[in-house]
Amino acid sequence: SAERSATFWPAYPCRACAWAMPAAKTQGKDAAAEKAARKKSGDENTKDANGAVGKTKAESDEKAAAVQALRETLKADREKITLLGRPVSTLTLFAQYVGHFIATRFVSFFTKPVVWLVVFPSMALWFAAKRSLATELFVPPVCGERDGGILWQGEFAFFEAAWWLILGILSSIGFGTGLHSGLMFLFPHVMQVVGAAEGCHTTQGLVAWYQHPCKLDCSTTTGPKDDATVSFLRLWGLVTVQCMLWGVGTAIGEIPPYAVAKAARASGSTDSEFHAEVEEAKS
Repeated sequence: SAERSATFWPAYPCRACAWAMPAAKTQGKDAAAEKAARKKSGDENTKDANGAVGKTKAESDEKAAAVQALRETLKADREKITLLGRPVSTLTLFAQYVGHFIATRFVSFFTKPVVWLVVFPSMALWFAAKRSLATELFVPPVCGERDGGILWQGEFAFFEAAWWLILGILSSIGFGTGLHSGLMFLFPHVMQVVGAAEGCHTTQGLVAWYQHPCKLDCSTTTGPKDDATVSFLRLWGLVTVQCMLWGVGTAIGEIPPYAVAKAARASGSTDSEFHAEVEEAKS
């Protein structure tokens, strides 16, 4: 009986294993089939994803091409907007921009707390002191007799500095007219100071401020009038502040073109004429 069993079940250690092996083989086939199905499904999903990505990329390229074409069209239209070619459109756009700029700056200025807590109270106190509270501090000078009040001097210094700063800014901007405020105001003023110092034979007490009521009046000078103080350094000291303020104004006037160029660079636009000139200079 044992030999018969061994002969009949030669490959399996027990009778239960003989019945289990066919089922295991069937399960293995099912697992392999399921794995193949999953692989096929994954391949199909990958193909669908790749197709979707390709479609999205194509749509993105189309949109980019449309945006670039719109930019070129707008650029061509902007080049046609000139004061001689389209005066109405140019003036209209200029007025709209100026109005928008003033409105935005107006709102930005009046919404700051420091304006209401510091600027407006200081201005109100200043005008009250000038009109009624301390009028003696705003007394103007009398040439050769007395100096102006201390607050008059502060007010005068503010307007004098603003005068030279504005002239410097106008010299840089020019508004397309080539306005050079140095040739028109600063350099003649320097020559007037030198001529007045030579005429008064002294620089002590000589008023060299442009808007001062006693400007270049010899009655304000003091000390011996023997030309001993009429030297290069003393003359330079009389006009250096005015020159510095004017120079600061010219530097401030260069900020708007720089800001416009920076904004254009950030937006990706370029100046074709400028690049053409650069390439021509290189060649």
